[in-house]
This record gives sequence, C-alpha cells and structure tokens, in this order.
Amino acid sequence: MGAGESKECSGCQKEIKVRQTMPECYFCKKIVCSNCSNKDGMGPSGSKVRVCHVCKVNQTNRQETDDGGLNVGKPKSF
Repeated sequence: MGAGESKECSGCQKEIKVRQTMPECYFCKKIVCSNCSNKDGMGPSGSKVRVCHVCKVNQTNRQETDDGGLNVGKPKSF
C-alpha cells in the first residue's frame, strides 16, 4: 500500500488513512479506529496496547469467571 491509500475499521467501517503502522487490536489483530478501541490492555512488557471493544468485553468476561474459561449457562429444557 502506498501513501494516500486507506483501509476501513473492522468495527464501524470508518475510513482509516494508511500510516507507517495501522491501528490494530493487540488480541485479534483487526484494524480498528480510536472510537472502536481503547489503549488500556496490557502487553507483555507491561506497556499499554490497543484493544478493540469486542476483545475488551471478552477479556473482562474471562476474568469474571472462576476457571478462566467462558461462562456458559445450563441449557433450557424443551
């Protein structure tokens, strides 16, 4: 990709101008704009990294469960 080309945010499809490094989620590696992500995740070196809102919710849900896995409820009877 050259200068002047663009990609779009995987969350809101907003156009993102190409830079040296594209703003991508640390966990899922999707390109996300600043409205669809926060720089509040922690990278391996302890530095803040960009995390999309979907991964942030998934990360929060994993931390709230006892065993670190997904919190799945009992099936409903039919």
